[in-house]
Amino acid sequence: HERDLCTNPAIQYTMYDTLKNVLLQHRWSEAGKFTDEETHQHQYQSSKLSMWEAFVFGLISKFFATVTTYPLIRAKVLLMVSPPDTFEDDTHESSTNKRNTDKVQNGRKQTQQIPAQVGKHPRSLPLLLLYIFRKDGFRGIYQGCSLQLFHTILKSALLMMVREKITFMSRQFFEVDDSS
Repeated sequence: HERDLCTNPAIQYTMYDTLKNVLLQHRWSEAGKFTDEETHQHQYQSSKLSMWEAFVFGLISKFFATVTTYPLIRAKVLLMVSPPDTFEDDTHESSTNKRNTDKVQNGRKQTQQIPAQVGKHPRSLPLLLLYIFRKDGFRGIYQGCSLQLFHTILKSALLMMVREKITFMSRQFFEVDDSS
């Protein structure tokens, strides 16, 4: 699903821009406390994030996006990699139902009853999330999340830091001076 691929970045960039705008608005409100010349200098300084601020906001926004979307991504991957025989039947048998299996031992066929849904999980995303939560709680839903966070957060924070610097430099380069 294409929409699954854009959920995490959409949350990340929205969060990043929100944090950035809140900080910049705070700086602009502080600019009213200066003289005209000081205000111009302060507005110039307050119209950009420092590299450190961009890094921290990138870190926070990616953390939030990953923690928010991880359960859905985990469940989707489980659905994609699970063999067909690991899914529950569409009849939604209860786990107390038994199914028979035949086992040959000493040349004699023996029928053995085992629970119908041992190791089985639902086929749909919401039901799988509920199944994992009931079985393992939040630990099950977020299993492997720390590795995902470690893998993506630093990379994303560095990306946002570089993005902010490139954006500022390109605006400076293309800025037209109206004072002439």
